[in-house]
Amino acid sequence: MSLRPQVLDFDSLWHKLRPCVEQVIAVQPVAPSLWNETVPESHTMRLYKAVQTCLKAHVKLLYDEISNCCEDHLLEKYFERWRKYHAGAKYLDRLFHYLNAQYVSKLKITDTDLFYGRLCREESQGSKKYIGELAMDVWTEKMVRPLTNRLVALLLKEIKKYRDGLLVNTDVLSGFYIQKFEIPFLKDTSDYYVEVAIELLATTTPSEYMQNVLEKIRQEEARSEKILHRSGVDKVQQICQEVLVNKHMSMFKSVAKEIVRKENLADLSNMYALLSAKSSDLSFLVNEFESYVRGIGQQCMQNLQGDGLQVAQQFVEEILAVFDKYGEIVQKVFKGDHEFSAALDRACLAVINHRNGSKDPAKAAEWLSKHIDQILRKSTKNVVENYIDFELTKAINILRFVDDKDLFHKYYSRSLANRLISGLSISIPAEETMIHKLKSCCGFEFISKFQRMLSDITLSKELTSNFISYLQDRILGINVHMMVLQAGAWPLMQCQMKVPIPPVIENAINEFEQYYTKFFSGRKLSWMLQFSVVDVMLHYLHRRLMASVNLHQLAILLCFEDHDQLALEDLKVKSGIQDGGFDSNLECLIDAAILLRQPETLNGQLRTKIILNKNLTSRRVKFRVNSPFFSDAFNKDLSAGRQVHADLKVDRKLFIECTLVRIMKSKKLIKHEDLLKEVMGQCVGRFVPEVQMIKQAIESVIEKNFLRRTDNADEYAYLASTHRPLDCTIRRELSSKLYTGCVRHLHCNWNDLLLVTIFVSGKVQSQGIFDWLNFGQAGLSPVPLSTSGQVVDYARQGVNFLSFLKSLKPLTTSRRRVERRKHRQRARPLSEQAPDKETDLHPDDHRPLLFTSRRRADLPLYKAAPTLAESTQNFPGFGACLPNGTPFFNNISPSILQNMLRIFPGAQSFMRKMLPATRVHPKKLMGKWYWVLMTPAALSRHCATSNYHGLVLSRNGTGTFATFDSFRDGSSYGLPKFGFGYGVISNDNQALVYMQSDPCPYQVVYTSSDYDEDDYNTETQYNYVVLSNWARYPVIALAKNVEQFMMSDFEQLKNDLNRDGLHNKVTEMLKSTELADWSVCEAKQTLKQMATQLIQNLLSKSSL
Repeated sequence: MSLRPQVLDFDSLWHKLRPCVEQVIAVQPVAPSLWNETVPESHTMRLYKAVQTCLKAHVKLLYDEISNCCEDHLLEKYFERWRKYHAGAKYLDRLFHYLNAQYVSKLKITDTDLFYGRLCREESQGSKKYIGELAMDVWTEKMVRPLTNRLVALLLKEIKKYRDGLLVNTDVLSGFYIQKFEIPFLKDTSDYYVEVAIELLATTTPSEYMQNVLEKIRQEEARSEKILHRSGVDKVQQICQEVLVNKHMSMFKSVAKEIVRKENLADLSNMYALLSAKSSDLSFLVNEFESYVRGIGQQCMQNLQGDGLQVAQQFVEEILAVFDKYGEIVQKVFKGDHEFSAALDRACLAVINHRNGSKDPAKAAEWLSKHIDQILRKSTKNVVENYIDFELTKAINILRFVDDKDLFHKYYSRSLANRLISGLSISIPAEETMIHKLKSCCGFEFISKFQRMLSDITLSKELTSNFISYLQDRILGINVHMMVLQAGAWPLMQCQMKVPIPPVIENAINEFEQYYTKFFSGRKLSWMLQFSVVDVMLHYLHRRLMASVNLHQLAILLCFEDHDQLALEDLKVKSGIQDGGFDSNLECLIDAAILLRQPETLNGQLRTKIILNKNLTSRRVKFRVNSPFFSDAFNKDLSAGRQVHADLKVDRKLFIECTLVRIMKSKKLIKHEDLLKEVMGQCVGRFVPEVQMIKQAIESVIEKNFLRRTDNADEYAYLASTHRPLDCTIRRELSSKLYTGCVRHLHCNWNDLLLVTIFVSGKVQSQGIFDWLNFGQAGLSPVPLSTSGQVVDYARQGVNFLSFLKSLKPLTTSRRRVERRKHRQRARPLSEQAPDKETDLHPDDHRPLLFTSRRRADLPLYKAAPTLAESTQNFPGFGACLPNGTPFFNNISPSILQNMLRIFPGAQSFMRKMLPATRVHPKKLMGKWYWVLMTPAALSRHCATSNYHGLVLSRNGTGTFATFDSFRDGSSYGLPKFGFGYGVISNDNQALVYMQSDPCPYQVVYTSSDYDEDDYNTETQYNYVVLSNWARYPVIALAKNVEQFMMSDFEQLKNDLNRDGLHNKVTEMLKSTELADWSVCEAKQTLKQMATQLIQNLLSKSSL
């Protein structure tokens, strides 16, 4: 074979190639040898044009054949020729694979050519297509375009036949789908179903219409999937939905209420299927369903009848029936649609929390608590564990809808306490199961006290066993079981009436107290004898029986040890029961048939005789006598709920205030509407607060100086107590300078300020108000106000405050003597005070702020604020542990003696142990306090209130009291004043109260409840606290509610004071343990009111 170039004769080659091309395009058999040898090499341009000419000629022949067919056979003929031509084009493309690769691919326009190469390509070359694509273009140009109108009309006609149910060839329909066909097809579809909808509305009912429309939509969807492109199926569905459903929405809305009311599940299912499309409005059906379910539920609530337990049982059954029934409808009819599930939840929420026009919370929490109590209470029925778990799960499902979960908490805690104390719980594991379910529903904080209650019961069994082992050879004579319960966890109130204690039980109590005090020091036992249960063996019967009674009932039964019958009056005296407990407990014993009541006539007078029933019979060997105290303590409040609701309002108020402070602490600055939303969001897990309640809480928090209003009316800013206790170094230096006379200082929580007056060489160098912010760290500089009111910033001047204090030099001996003389003069009444002769202290005779007793018109406001007169130093410590004028020291202050005692190591700690100080939780001191027991000087002229603020919120928290005094009506001492402030430090043993200028610390002696180290619930505040020192004088009592303290706490407190020696000869002589008379006190003035009044007085005097 020669390698020299040869001249090719294209015509001769094409003469051989053309028959093969024609056979391939016509899908006729081609010999393999002819297929392989036809195109051995590329003929480029001429070959490409020759193939194109051959295709056009072939399609021209097919067009002449198809166009001459009649209308009935045109589609079939077209489809037949198209199918063969399409297959032949594929084969032809494979035949010319070499031509496509070597010639066409180089001339095709790529993406790069679209941006860069189009201008460089020769126009004569143009863009070429692969042979297969070329065949499709020739078919479109020579066949489809000339026959478009005839083909589209025939296709629409065939589709109409298909919709009408006639037999058509779907292969023919699906074989012709182009862009020109889609628009007329969709229009024809819309017109067709408009006619269908009009016909159906005129001839069928709404129920039949929905059924027929649903069927037609399904059929159209099935047809579209066979004959249309995937994109066209969605468009057809949208047209059907719009024409058959959306345009007739008024008809659906008119019949929806009736269908829902009749609970026609078939129609509801059809309507949901039609309206569940994306373009349809389903909201009206959801609203109708929610309204109907709410109405059914409220009707069930109105039909509840019976007593408390029956109503509770009916409530749970009816709510569960409604929820289960319509929950099943949501799943089956509405396919679990989340909108209908939410509507069912809203309906149940409205039914369960319906108040029926009452301002009190709904009854759901109370009823649910009673129902759970019945499940977990012992009964004669044999109940399997799975049943209990199933019933508790249903109760929890209802609890999820209860808004007042805090109210349920109160009721459930009472019923749980009743079951555990009286031994009526079905089992501890069942109680733990319920608490676990409550935890998953309401959170850990909700069940923390419940867990502690169960823990107390478990530990009490172990404690009793250890107590029995501790007794060893000592015999009590009775079997005992002690329950030691945490005061902060159990909803129990101390009984006010005295409980008679038989000697045998009193001996056991004394032994247990000795044992408990020995092994658990620092804890205080308060006996709740009203809950005690005593098992008494009745030996006088033919058959021995055992009765479980309380201590009141035991005292009555013990009267019959020597008598078979007693007169009612004699029995009452002999039992020793007072305070109205005799009649109720006697009735319980008579109801149990242990005692009988019999009238008799003696000396012509009718009286009642109580007889011991010796014919008592019982099916049980051991039976329980009802206790009226258990009924009063638990069941009465559960049914009436008045006291519970009253306590609930207080708890909610405190919770909202805490929430407000917590939100403001994180936000710092917030709008009014945003604050309301935040509070509601954080309260929703416990209760749903009213807007008015939140607004009242905001005002209360503003009064307590936790937040303030900004210049914008609807905006609040956080006023966090950024105090820190003074650093020890600064405190020590201040004390040193105080002793040498360089510094006079008065701590005051007045807008977070510290008042200090500093003397240098007998002159007032700085008398101002220091900001407490960051003052507690040594080295940080406070910001004082100078005497002219300007800010003096030591930090900017490069002077450290601690260094400044150390640089101060003490006053001379003569200057200190002058100061003491001035002090003694100012301690006398104003009428006896002589004019000041010493004026070298300050050119304007500005006296130290601590001892100011007269107001000058030229003094600034903070200097003109009057202080306490007739006291040696800061109230109430008077500069020492004892005041001037006591019988022990006459007019000599014992400050020197106290300071001498403090020198000896351990002396102060020893003196602190002389008081029966209790443990204190600092967080429970928060808020406003009223002084109810005061020292005599203060008691005679003013009424004081204190606000407690925490400084360091830690376990051993530190805080401060700030006192504000309002003078009595008619007092000669003038305006309200700012008094003293002092810090509280709590440790593991006691709470110490450190006052300024007072060498001996006070202690918190009593609180209204015991310390509970695990109870961090600051909602349970102390009702009152009592402060004193080792000398047991003075005695200071602060109360949260004066009226409540006077009614319920004062008598008990007085007994405690007598018992511990705090009410002694000194306090009795000085009347320091008498109640303050708050009825003659003025209303407390705000700082703004006080300043306004003071300025008016100053202006009036200057004008005169």
